[in-house]
Amino acid sequence: MVLRIASTLFVVAVAAIALGHLWFHPDTLAGRRAIAAITRPLSPAYSTCGRCGRPWSVCEGHSTPYSEHFGCFPLCERCWRELSPQERLPYYEQLLRGWERWGAVEQWKKDAIRTAVLEGK
Repeated sequence: MVLRIASTLFVVAVAAIALGHLWFHPDTLAGRRAIAAITRPLSPAYSTCGRCGRPWSVCEGHSTPYSEHFGCFPLCERCWRELSPQERLPYYEQLLRGWERWGAVEQWKKDAIRTAVLEGK
């Protein structure tokens, strides 16, 4: 039953996109959120963009390097481009809070991520 509903929603979404319906247009935040509502159930193992909610299976994450060997990606490339560094910061802070649920996050990581975000990386 769930698969049938998901399949139907997917077909409707593809048809709307093919017809150029603005509500599903990926250049708008509303369009990306509509796409997210349809694609999240189809990609349950993927995490998502913190802003539009699209799973990484259907969009490219913007990787923010915060050290030589580490990076993080709480935003998709499109959402990242639409925001200023100050507007991006809450999404990175939300990511850090999620990491803290799994254990302590070293202060150097928090500081390095904040610096990288504000530098526009």
